[in-house]
This record gives sequence, structure tokens and C-alpha cells, in this order.
Amino acid sequence: MESTRRFRRPRNVFRAVRILRGRSDGGNAAPVLAAAGAEPDVPLYESYPHLSLVTDTGKEELPDDTNEPESEGEPPKGSGRARRILFGLALVMVAAGSAYAVYETRTSTLQAKIFAGMMKDVSYRMEQGPSDAIRFPADSPYDARLGYSHLPAFLGKLHTRDYVVDAQARMSPKMLELADYGLFASYREKNRAGLEILDCRSQPLFGSRFPERQYERFDEAPQLLVQSLLFIENRELLDPAYPKRNPAIEWDRFSKAVFDKTLHSVGIGGGSRVAGGSTLATQIEKYRHSPEGRTASLQDKMIQMASATLRAYHDGEDTTGARRQIVLDYLNTVPLSAKVGYGEVNGIGDGMWVWYGRDFAKVSAALKGDMADPDAVLAYKEALSLMIAQRRPAYYLGAGKEDLETLTNSHLRVLAQAGVITPQLRDAALALKLKPALGSGVAPPEPNAFVSRKASNAVRNHLGYLLGEPRLYNLDRLDLSVVSTLDAQAQQA
Repeated sequence: MESTRRFRRPRNVFRAVRILRGRSDGGNAAPVLAAAGAEPDVPLYESYPHLSLVTDTGKEELPDDTNEPESEGEPPKGSGRARRILFGLALVMVAAGSAYAVYETRTSTLQAKIFAGMMKDVSYRMEQGPSDAIRFPADSPYDARLGYSHLPAFLGKLHTRDYVVDAQARMSPKMLELADYGLFASYREKNRAGLEILDCRSQPLFGSRFPERQYERFDEAPQLLVQSLLFIENRELLDPAYPKRNPAIEWDRFSKAVFDKTLHSVGIGGGSRVAGGSTLATQIEKYRHSPEGRTASLQDKMIQMASATLRAYHDGEDTTGARRQIVLDYLNTVPLSAKVGYGEVNGIGDGMWVWYGRDFAKVSAALKGDMADPDAVLAYKEALSLMIAQRRPAYYLGAGKEDLETLTNSHLRVLAQAGVITPQLRDAALALKLKPALGSGVAPPEPNAFVSRKASNAVRNHLGYLLGEPRLYNLDRLDLSVVSTLDAQAQQA
């Protein structure tokens, strides 16, 4: 064992020096020091360095051990306490961040401020001559049907026939920037459009509008239909508690969809299809603007969500009106396959006419009236089946009608259990059977239709030649207005 005597020596030296210093004050130490060879004019602490350890007041100065290494295995004093403080601060920050994240997912306050501010710079204006600040949409169901994605080709063909662009839209720099990122252009889209031909007096000569039947205002839609749709697709959409809510995402459904998709991708979720987490807003972006109306990748989904978000905040931070418009747009434009003799079917109004032979006005009145009427009950079940069939309309409204019956009955039970419909309505609807595809989907022709449309047909055929579109079916669905030199009154004479 190592001796501890060496640790006592400094103290003994200090004591001896203090005694000598005290004697020097009395005059007895000087001869001793002088005899030791010290020069009289040199300070004692220079001749005897060990004396510098004693101050003039006689107090001991401890040796400077700042350069001595710390003992191994012993943590610095206070380090444990500092770590505990940092850990506590980290917990507080995580808790605060989590609380704010929950608050933000419910209220969308920060999102509203950011995106509404961004949309202030998104605009366009009409100016004379061709535009050098414009982007045309890609080929998609909505943009192709209305002719927007075909505009470059149409303009090129018209230019070869000596037509010129008189005025064209100029997009703002921010609108161009978002379009270059791949987002869909944000503006007030039309739910109904079609070819319009005017005569030389600007009187209508021909007109087509698709969809042919739709609700003009949100209040016109039967609330029973609206509540059923929201329960199936987007339950939190019209919640008035949060006026700034972002309608493009419903966080609980989206999180579940991501979790299920992750399990499915690693082979844990089984072979069943994974339910999507799309809201009504993102579904509209998908079936209108995504290629073929489908979501082919995660990038497609992100583009749909971002575009729906920007569109929702187009008029400011409060999205109450935008969310009501989303419900109205969905009811009026949801794709419901196509039928021979009619063509493409969009919206509940046209769907009820084409697939069930129902008059739109009578259906709306029945769904707002007494639901004890068997005809009203059947109309509700038919409308509900169309909202369910939109997932696979070609199948459910064709060969899969038995599956559609089963799925509709399942939804009736769930809706009654949730209190959306009454048990009486559920039982009455379960007793009735769906019979899709019985409606003709084609209105009887008007008397003398060929004679009255002779002039307009001539204009349509010539217009198809100019645009390079030989099919009148496609031509009638373009968002296009034409002024001809014909006189409608003279044609009727």
C-alpha cells in the first residue's frame, strides 16, 4: 500500500515557513536566512521559492491543481444533475410538440395561415393576344372531356386555317410555379359544361350541358343524402367547430390507411384490399385531374392532397364554404361508369336517371319528404347504392349487381347503428331489392328534332372539321362557345 506521508509534507512545510516568517518579524530569522546565503536586497520568496506559498497575512495558499488530471472513474461534479435537467427539458418539448400537433390536426390553424397566404399570389387575367405565361393541363378525364388538355392541338389546327388568338389568359408567377411543380391549377372549376352555338344575333342555336341534372346550391341537396355520404366517405368534413379545417386530409383515416398499407406491403395484412384514406376533396382531384382518374403512386396521392389543400384555401383561411362546395361538387360529378345509348355518366342526378330511370326532381322531393313512403325508401336505397358503386362502377352497375345489393344492405345496417337513418328506414330498405340498368338512360327525341337541328348540325360538323374532332359525342362535351353567321329565326320559318 502506498504511503500517505508524502501528502502531509506540504502542510508541514507550510507550518514551518509560517513559524519562520513569524520569527522574522521579531528579528531572529534574518541572521539564520542570511547565514544560509540569502542576499539582503533580494526578496525572500525569490531566494527561497517555497516561501511564496505563504501570503503576507499569514494565510496558506493551496497549490494550483487545475492542471492535474481528474481521477479516473469519477464523473464531474454536477454532470448527473445537468443530464436530468436536459432530459426533463426534452420531455417538456416533446409533450408540447405533441400537444400542438394534435391541436393542428384538428384546427389546421397553421396550415390555413400558410396556404391562404400562398393563394393570395395565385391568379390569372385575360389580355389581348397569345399568352407567354400559361400552362395547359395534362390529359385527364375532366380536362380531356372539356377540351382543356387538347387546347394546344386545337389552336394549332385553327392557326393553319387563318384563325388567330384574340385574347388569352396570363397566369401569375406563383400559379406558374405551382403548375411546374406538377400541382393542378387552382381556380373555380365548372361542374357543368358543353358546346354552345349562338346565331348572328347571339341567340341560342344549339346547347348541350353535361351533367344534365345537378344540384345548383348546397341547400338543394337532400340532407339525408348528404349525411349518408359524409358517414361513408368523410365524416368530419362539415364539422362547424373548426372553421379553418383542411378538408384535404382526415388524419385518423389517413394514419390507418398508411398503417394498413405498410402491413400489406410486408405481407402481414393478408390478401384483402387496403381501404384508402382519401377525403372527398382528394377524390375529386383524383377522378378529375389524375391520369385515367387513378392513383398510381404515392407521388400521385401527394399531388392530389396538395392540390386539394390549395383549392380549399383559395378564398381565405375559413374553409366552411369550400367544404360545403366539395360536398356539392362530389354529388354532381362523381363518375358512375357509362352506358350504351347515353355515354359517360357523372353525378347522382344523371346516375339516378340512367341506371334507375328516376326523374331527378321527383327523387329530390321524395328524399326531402316522408321516408315512410315505399317509393321514397327505394329511391334512397338506389341513391345510396350509387355512392357505394363509385368505387367500382363498371362492375357494380353491371355484372356485380348482386354484390352491390349485399354491400348496400351492409351499409344500411351500419348507418342505422350510427343513427344516421332510423331503424324503420333500414328495415323498409332491406325489404326492397335494387334493379339497376332498367332505366333507358335516353330521353325520347323531340318532335321534328332533325329539322330543327339541321342548321346546328351543319355548324357542329364544320366545327369538328376545324378542330380535327370528328365525333359529335366528344364535340358536344367541350367547354366551347361558338358564334355562327346563321339566323335562328330564319331557320324556324
